[in-house]
Amino acid sequence: MTKNIDSILVPIDDGSTSLAAFALAKKFAPETIEYFHEVKRWPSFVDDILFPYAGLGEDRAAIEHEILKKAKTYYEKKFKMTKNDALHLNFLDSESTKTKLQNSSADLVILGDADHRSRGSLGAYTELLVSNPYKPLLVVRTKPEIKKMIVAIDLSPTSADILNFAAQVAIQMDADLETLVVIPDGNDDVRELLQLNTSTNRKKLIGKCRSRIDAMFERTTQNQNLKFGTYDLFSPKLKRKKILVGEPSQVIIEYAERSEADLVIVGTSRQSSRVGSVAHRVLRNSHSNILVVN
Repeated sequence: MTKNIDSILVPIDDGSTSLAAFALAKKFAPETIEYFHEVKRWPSFVDDILFPYAGLGEDRAAIEHEILKKAKTYYEKKFKMTKNDALHLNFLDSESTKTKLQNSSADLVILGDADHRSRGSLGAYTELLVSNPYKPLLVVRTKPEIKKMIVAIDLSPTSADILNFAAQVAIQMDADLETLVVIPDGNDDVRELLQLNTSTNRKKLIGKCRSRIDAMFERTTQNQNLKFGTYDLFSPKLKRKKILVGEPSQVIIEYAERSEADLVIVGTSRQSSRVGSVAHRVLRNSHSNILVVN
């Protein structure tokens, strides 16, 4: 069932991509946006410098309170927040971060990946959040303009849900959506056979899967409880699709680059809600904005 993205959670920091994530969240025009920043704790040896003659108790609590207060003022000014913008701060702790995501009512988490410098890298904080994506997670790396989207799926049972979410994002962002169906080419032996007769074998593989793909799209369109008039927006988003054969992550990355996609949408592992190897490789090696749907 399609639903609006009405609540968004945005972790923020000093990076330029965080400003892009902030701007992108606004463009969804949700009912609520909650921002939070996690302050890194100082190393334990700094305690000896700050509190050389006293126990840490009240002194430490006071300085931590002051740090959070100053940080709140700083980020409210940097992001030009209004009284309606809810900003929450705490000290960085992986468990509290996971708990916050689990307990949040947000439909979507948007964050900038400030540490993504080159292919194969992923910021430490981004890595923490994507390791167990309790919510759909949009990783922002470029300008917050999303006009062309690609949703990459396979023939797994979760693909219909991913398609569903992608179409809703496309509607809210008024963006073009193309579905990329990737058929894995199997192990090295199968890949070698395909290379010997690429056109024939790839066409056969696609032909065998096409009826299943068409049926999935039909079910996705029909199984919607849509508001009056929404069908006219939703259905066209599922019309454009491309079917390719190959190693999934490589196909997705290369096709997104050729298409100059602003946003690439991928799903989590079939077996669990964890980010699978394909999504992880796309996150690490693509320069596009990436949305991981669980």
